[in-house]
Amino acid sequence: MNFHLPIIRGVIERRILVNFRVDPGVVMNRLPAPFEPMRVRGHALVGICLIRLKQIRPRGLPATLGVSSENAAHRIAVEWNAEDGALQMRNVEHEWRALGTMRNDDRGVCEGGHDE
Repeated sequence: MNFHLPIIRGVIERRILVNFRVDPGVVMNRLPAPFEPMRVRGHALVGICLIRLKQIRPRGLPATLGVSSENAAHRIAVEWNAEDGALQMRNVEHEWRALGTMRNDDRGVCEGGHDE
């Protein structure tokens, strides 16, 4: 059975990104193995994102039937040694993530859904 999520439309009303540096020892206690905080000039990098969405609805429905949502997410830049010894880097994101992708145009209108 092939299930596809509906395409969702909405408007990004506000997005605030804040990144800051933290003592790596504080971050290390919050990361699962094998992750370690990525260090830049001796500091770990962490950040938060606050986002307000409005008029969220399935594509085709009028904006007046949409709902609004205010969300927060945080992330920590990490690194770890892979089995082959290569150093890997990525962001560990602690947030709810919708399946599919999100596209955003220059007016703040976004559309998300399943990519085929």
